[in-house]
Amino acid sequence: MDHREFHGDEVFETEAAGAKAGLNPMFGGWSQRFDFAPVPHRGTGGPVRQAFKETIRAELTNKFVFWGEVQVVIILYLDVQTVLETSETADVDNYAKAILDALKGPEGIIIDDTQVQALTISWIDSHKTYFEVEVRGSVDDFFTKPLRFFEMPDGLFYPQPTHAWDPVGPKPYTDFDHFAGLMITEMMAGSKRHIRHVLRQAGQTRLEASRNSTYFETQLRGFHRSRLADTGYELVAIADWRARRTAWADQDQEKSKLLAELAEGHRASMNNLAAALAAVDKASRKPSDRKGG
Repeated sequence: MDHREFHGDEVFETEAAGAKAGLNPMFGGWSQRFDFAPVPHRGTGGPVRQAFKETIRAELTNKFVFWGEVQVVIILYLDVQTVLETSETADVDNYAKAILDALKGPEGIIIDDTQVQALTISWIDSHKTYFEVEVRGSVDDFFTKPLRFFEMPDGLFYPQPTHAWDPVGPKPYTDFDHFAGLMITEMMAGSKRHIRHVLRQAGQTRLEASRNSTYFETQLRGFHRSRLADTGYELVAIADWRARRTAWADQDQEKSKLLAELAEGHRASMNNLAAALAAVDKASRKPSDRKGG
């Protein structure tokens, strides 16, 4: 048997088994059918919308959440006569808001609806009223639930799971895994902030500096506090988790020393890189383009 074919079949079977158990999306895709009528966001009372949200969440079986950008497809199955000849239904975009609100947060499939890069919603004539939702993201842009969010030097909050994905079920992170993950995110978020500052000082606009610093950002998406405040997620301030890291370092000095050495090497490299970028930028600009020119 060809090893590559066997490996491909093995990967597919692992992915399919995990998706069936709700542990992961199927190669970045997730979908579910909801056998009850959709509720519009406008034109209904708060208790009705809340009950609709709770009903959707009670039906969700996913044990993971997408943290990156996603595409969402919603199909409503409605009776055409009711749609065209009564006032009992709403515009399709009105349904989208109510459904997305139910799909975000600790119990949902996404963290926040700012992740939705593309949204398609349509309706199909049907004798039975129900709806289907499909969410598609990058293959690896998901985390096992539950998530906590940690503040980083750039002022954003970054998600970190308490468990790692595994084909047979979530495995808890060790303290070393936890703080190593936070350190990596801290280094990248801090580097992004530092490089932006250096480039701004060199004469770049806010937008130029932001775009040119993307090469040095972590792939992990950060969220503004306002997007997480009312979701129910645990938000950990930077001072709090750094204090916990210090306490852990006192207990495990060997591993914490390794992380400190890695952080120092990264910091020195980023400082040198930022200085080189600023020098190149200054050299490429006309005198009239520079600040004060």
